[in-house]
Amino acid sequence: MNEFNKDCTFDHDDVLNRRNFANNLTQIIKEGNKYTFNNSLVIALDSPWCTGKTTFINKWISAIREDKIGNEKMEIIHYNAWDNDDWNEPLVSLLNELETHLKYIAKKEEIISDLKKTSIRLLKYMGKNVTQNLIKKKIRNRYGRHY
Repeated sequence: MNEFNKDCTFDHDDVLNRRNFANNLTQIIKEGNKYTFNNSLVIALDSPWCTGKTTFINKWISAIREDKIGNEKMEIIHYNAWDNDDWNEPLVSLLNELETHLKYIAKKEEIISDLKKTSIRLLKYMGKNVTQNLIKKKIRNRYGRHY
């Protein structure tokens, strides 16, 4: 998966006050059904060379991933066309990035599911042992060491 500059945040530096713009874009995406045509939504950041598009994207991604914009979790696929310009067919590199990210999400969900199952088993086991030990302790306290 492509990486972005994680140190680039609105908290660190927002001289141009782009956080509000990021908030507005995030709301448009979250409320996409209000702005879509045939369930499609396209957003383009169009600006001359070296005017801060990449910096804005990196800050926006950081804000979303740190949940500083909105309350809902959003999955982000960061695809940098410049990093993939050595491919003959751009669609192939884009689809490859999508596949990589989807596998990552699936693996993450599998790990979470396994963790939940293990936690439940562990809690059941611990609960049973804790209960048994508490009962033994109560009996010992009431009837002495030998019961």
